[in-house]
Amino acid sequence: MTTKWTSTKLREAFIEYFKTSNHTIVDSSSVIPH
Repeated sequence: MTTKWTSTKLREAFIEYFKTSNHTIVDSSSVIPH
């Protein structure tokens, strides 16, 4: 049986993986200079 991944579930799994690897989670920001 195949698990259906929603975008929300995928994002949460991705972030959780990096948290468990001791990476720092930072808020997104624009890369366009002001």
